[in-house]
Amino acid sequence: MRLSIKLSLAALLLAVIAISATSIASLYLSASQSTATAMTKLETLADGRRNELAQYLQSIVKETRDLAGQKVVANALDAFSGAFGAIEGDRLGELQRRYGGKPDLKSAGIDKFDQLHGRYHGFFQRHAEAQGFEDILLINLSGDIVYSLQKHGDFAANVARDAALGATGLAGVFTEAAPGTDTAIVSFADFRAYAPAGRAAAFLAAPVASVAGKIGVVVVALPTARMTEKLNNPVGLGETGEAVLLNADGYFLTRTARGGEEDILSMRIAPALSTPPEGAAIARATLPDHRGREAKLAAASFDFLGQTWTVAAVMTSDEIFAGLTRLVHWTLLVSFCVLVVTAGVGFLFAGRLSRPMTALVSDMGRLASGDTTIACSGRDRRDEIGDMARSVVVFRDAAIEKERLRAEAAALREDAETERTARERARQAEEARTEEAVQSLAGALQRLAGGDLSGRIATPFIASLDRIRSDYNASVERLAEAMTMVHVNTHRIRDDASEMQEALLQLSGRTERQAVSLGEAAGALAEMTQAVQSAAERTTIAERLAADTKKSSAASEQVVDDVVDAIGRIETSSREIGNIIGVIDDIAFQTNLLALNAGVEAARAGEAGKGFAVVAQEVRELAQRTASAAREVKALITHSADEVARGAGLVRETGGVLRDIAGKVHAIDAEIKEIARAARDQSVGIHEINATIRQLDTVTQQNTAMVEESSAVTHRLSDESAVLAGLVGQFDLPPAGREREEDDQAGRAVFSGESRQAEVIVTRTMSPGLGSSRLKA
Repeated sequence: MRLSIKLSLAALLLAVIAISATSIASLYLSASQSTATAMTKLETLADGRRNELAQYLQSIVKETRDLAGQKVVANALDAFSGAFGAIEGDRLGELQRRYGGKPDLKSAGIDKFDQLHGRYHGFFQRHAEAQGFEDILLINLSGDIVYSLQKHGDFAANVARDAALGATGLAGVFTEAAPGTDTAIVSFADFRAYAPAGRAAAFLAAPVASVAGKIGVVVVALPTARMTEKLNNPVGLGETGEAVLLNADGYFLTRTARGGEEDILSMRIAPALSTPPEGAAIARATLPDHRGREAKLAAASFDFLGQTWTVAAVMTSDEIFAGLTRLVHWTLLVSFCVLVVTAGVGFLFAGRLSRPMTALVSDMGRLASGDTTIACSGRDRRDEIGDMARSVVVFRDAAIEKERLRAEAAALREDAETERTARERARQAEEARTEEAVQSLAGALQRLAGGDLSGRIATPFIASLDRIRSDYNASVERLAEAMTMVHVNTHRIRDDASEMQEALLQLSGRTERQAVSLGEAAGALAEMTQAVQSAAERTTIAERLAADTKKSSAASEQVVDDVVDAIGRIETSSREIGNIIGVIDDIAFQTNLLALNAGVEAARAGEAGKGFAVVAQEVRELAQRTASAAREVKALITHSADEVARGAGLVRETGGVLRDIAGKVHAIDAEIKEIARAARDQSVGIHEINATIRQLDTVTQQNTAMVEESSAVTHRLSDESAVLAGLVGQFDLPPAGREREEDDQAGRAVFSGESRQAEVIVTRTMSPGLGSSRLKA
């Protein structure tokens, strides 16, 4: 850094230190005073709005109590209740249809209710406008809202039975004010969401009484608009100030001058920030993010009918410290001007001091760059600058001598440069010839990469690289010969594969016909075998059945005798059962007589014997049913005895017929045994023939499988030779090989067409259940 700049910066630094110390001290004192003044202003604003709002709310309570005590209100409530009860059907739907959403309609002109509404509606409108009430409602002791100023969805509803109104502040104030005999009470419900009005609402309720006592309550919605006007009085709020009413949880109850209706019961200031410390009347706090900016807060609380409300005054820190900010700006401006003046004076004195030194530095710079014509001003001075100038003169003389020696050296270098240039030209010529050889070789290699084996490098290279050209030509020649041989052999393989495939096709056809004939023979023989086996099995069964029939006929004679004896015993048992049935019939008759006597005795007993008479009647009916059933059973047994007698005669006749059958069965059994022995001998012989046919069919199937495998191999061989021919076809062979390639391509096209159309179908017909197979090549 130059000396002049150092001297100027030193003067500037001293000025900065002095000005900074003075400015910081003054700004600190000003900031403390401004902060205290601004917070005092906010506290005064919060306290004043708190007192004004508290007095206004007390007047609202008094007006509500006075309204409830007016005779016209009692008359209106009593008259509205009577007319409301006279409306038939759905009162809520009917009155909503007439007045819903029509706060300015005085009368619908239908019935007595409408006449009363036209008489009293103007009175309540004037009172609401005078006091600022949002709504006025009359509710009888049953909970029916018989009058509403604004005609929201709550008009004509019942606050005691409507579930939607049960959780609202309206139901709360009614529940508190309606019961009991106290007519001086004023109940209050804090702000909360009220769906019928579509916004938050707070209610006051006072009982309405007549000569007979309480007849209902009058409910007013707090004048939120006027409360908001009083809080948002622009005096003292400045540009960013806000005054807002908060509930005990810190939620906004009114709209602020900077916000909207959406802030109510949604925007919140933490209660810890708005609660004054112990022993203090007003709370102070800093809000780090109020509507996106830092703000200062002063809050004052008051009690309203048991609820703690807080009036908070909020102002952004930017506006509070606006005076301090202006002071800082002016301080910085003045400090900057002082620094500019100080810097100018410092540069002036530093320039006068450093100008000779600057000239000397310039001369030294010119000397360093080779200029030996410098004047070296200041060498006659008697101070340190003169000493430095005289030293520069010594350096100038040395530089002149050095320049002379440099000129001599330059001449020597020029001679050496001429010799070097000649050598360079010779080297460049050799590099050009080398580059030509490389380009020629690159072109040949590019043609080789494209499959051209007919190209050769004819132009000789330089002596050191010509061997590369000859080696390349020899390599391409040998590669072309190899590709030509591969091409020829590929064609031969394809021809051989074609001939082999044709032979396999013929063999497959013959094998197919042989398999069909053999299958038909095997099927016919199998059917014959099955028929013989079936005949042998049926003969065996017939032989067994004949033996069984012989045994059964021998046993049937004894069975017939046993049946005759059993039928005799059944006849004896039938007669005994008939006797028993007679005894049961006598018992039923005696029981019927006893039941009849019991009924007579029960009738004599009067009321005490009614139950026994019922039992006797049931016993009599049971005895009658028993006698009837006994007679039916006796008739059935008699009829069965007759049938058994006839059956015994038939069984004896059957015994004679069975003895004749037994003799004929013996003769049939002897003949069937001879037939069965002959059928078994025939079945054994046919089984041996069938085994031989099956062995022959197995051999035919193996031959067919071998034909299929051979056909698949020839097909793969044909495809692989086609692929190999395609690969060789990528090379551009010499003329002799090119003609052969064209012939091969024509043959390959014909062969590939035949191979696509060839389909070998081999059907193997075997014994029943073995099925058939198809082979496609």
